[in-house]
Amino acid sequence: MTVKVEPTDNFKTVYRFDYTVNDYTGEGFGSIYQQPIVRGLLVGQNPALMTQISRERPKAVNNNSVPAHTKAWGHSLTSDFQATDSLAFKNIFANRKSYYLSPWSDFGGLGGLVNLGTAGFSGLLTAPVAAATIGAPFFLQGASTYANDTQWSDEFQINYDSRLVTLTTGASITARLNGGGRPGSTPASGARAARRAGSIPDSWFPTLASRNLPGAEASR
Repeated sequence: MTVKVEPTDNFKTVYRFDYTVNDYTGEGFGSIYQQPIVRGLLVGQNPALMTQISRERPKAVNNNSVPAHTKAWGHSLTSDFQATDSLAFKNIFANRKSYYLSPWSDFGGLGGLVNLGTAGFSGLLTAPVAAATIGAPFFLQGASTYANDTQWSDEFQINYDSRLVTLTTGASITARLNGGGRPGSTPASGARAARRAGSIPDSWFPTLASRNLPGAEASR
């Protein structure tokens, strides 16, 4: 969405807003090889629920993954003011936010494993743990992540253009607050967390100048 306001000939401001959202399931994973200790876990498993170990591309995989969710949105406000024929001011303010949640992604390539209490599970988990978790799903590799990021920025420009010189100067500041980890985890607090999250502002104060020589346009 874009809204433009131009109340006078020498001033205008433009507001922009965007929003995106996506719900998806991660890419499927299979495996072309598993070590003998992993193959021992397949004894007694229901072959209809298992992803085939093969160099050929399987027709289907079982990864036991939970759908993920992402969304992002942002605002920006750009204002231009032409004070004189030689002097102009410009300001650009922006705010963006993004959110990502992936409750569970199984990328072990053997989704559907269940602890049957067989020798393979006893050897991997130890007998007491294997006996106490019979019937529970078993995951070789997986991840559960989220991110919640916010950014603000403001840029101010002064542009001067005359017959002798063209000058651009200004300042910019950016602040970020980044959070992430495992769903349900508690982020740290205080200044230490702010530094980890990157919320300490970044800024710059550039000045660019060029001399406008007589006849320069004709010689280009």
